[in-house]
Amino acid sequence: MPVVDVDRVMVSYKSLADLVRDLRSMGATNVLKSRSRQPLSRAAAEAAAAQFQSAAQGGRVKETFEILHFAAWTPPAGGHG
Repeated sequence: MPVVDVDRVMVSYKSLADLVRDLRSMGATNVLKSRSRQPLSRAAAEAAAAQFQSAAQGGRVKETFEILHFAAWTPPAGGHG
């Protein structure tokens, strides 16, 4: 019987670069084999950073990470448990 638990962790960042650094450290960036190998243009990176900052409150942007814990179990033979 599958079981999934979720932990939600609220964090805040000063910049998009800080968020991207953490995502890379967690291995949570694009791992698709067919992804583009071209880096973002300077204009696109600046636009993304500006959009990110537009959500800031008090100089920081709040984000929520959901950490999923997957497990499974089988009841003991005889159906007692």
